[in-house]
Amino acid sequence: MPLVSSLYVPPFPFQNGRLNTVFPTLFRRVDYPDRQEGGDSLLRRERISTPDGDFLDIDIYPSPASPRFLAVLTHGLGGNSRRKYVRGMARAFRRAGGLCAAWNHRGASGEINRARRFSHMGETGDLAAVIAWAERFDLPIVLAGFSMGAHQTLSYLGGDNVSPAVVCGIAISDPCDTVTAGNLIDTPRNTVFRRYLLKQLLPLVREKLSRYPDIAGGADVGGITDFHTFDNLVTAPAFGFRSAEDYYSRVSVLPRIPFIRKPVFLLNALDDPFCTPACHPFSEAEKNPVFWFEASRWGGHMGFVTKGDTCYHEERAVRFLNERIGF
Repeated sequence: MPLVSSLYVPPFPFQNGRLNTVFPTLFRRVDYPDRQEGGDSLLRRERISTPDGDFLDIDIYPSPASPRFLAVLTHGLGGNSRRKYVRGMARAFRRAGGLCAAWNHRGASGEINRARRFSHMGETGDLAAVIAWAERFDLPIVLAGFSMGAHQTLSYLGGDNVSPAVVCGIAISDPCDTVTAGNLIDTPRNTVFRRYLLKQLLPLVREKLSRYPDIAGGADVGGITDFHTFDNLVTAPAFGFRSAEDYYSRVSVLPRIPFIRKPVFLLNALDDPFCTPACHPFSEAEKNPVFWFEASRWGGHMGFVTKGDTCYHEERAVRFLNERIGF
């Protein structure tokens, strides 16, 4: 069910998608876990094994005394389990009674992984492994993802093997149509964002290629300045896609939305600089009664800045859990 929403009205001057995108990354402060109480020493890191003999690192955030649910948090491209947006959502969920486990994509936890595999927009095998691990807590599982992590979350929920322990999904700022979004990120108006993301991504890829040069057929990635080239040289050959275009087409989440059977909340901003109009799935949401899509007039990409210590997307996620799931 789609909704064009004015529920979020940003404070001045954040009725600007680009500013709303940049500000939290540069200036937001999220003191969670509280430094006066021990800070990151309160995080418990657990390493799990994957079916291909590799590992994934999961940060478990401080738990309420009697958690009502377990939230599996999936970060975005170039991020990790301790980014501000992850901490902010973990704090919001804890206040709502949730235990939060934020996992790292391969190579994002500070240690390069053993296997040649890494991650991409539509890859869900590692998320499935984390969910299998999470089942041991014997709690209802809430999936929450951001940007690329949101895309993976929706892709998983639209697949064939969803864990019965998963009760719902929350997706924030998902560029659902990867075909048009893949073209948009490489336009001149997104040069600053593109450079920032590649700066986060390329060092990990270079280290991976130093061990497995065949991934990119020996290509030099040092001079890559756009995602189309990166996905042609690295992502496509690594995962068996014919080209960047084939990759974008096959991992689009739009065809999966009709097959989602768990309650899902997707929040996108209409002024998101990474999203084209095709990235906002109005028609798909109309046809799926368990898919709630909110298109906010403002918010940027994972911005949703407010005057308080929580962002709108965190408040909205908790409200969805209260209203639709009963937590």
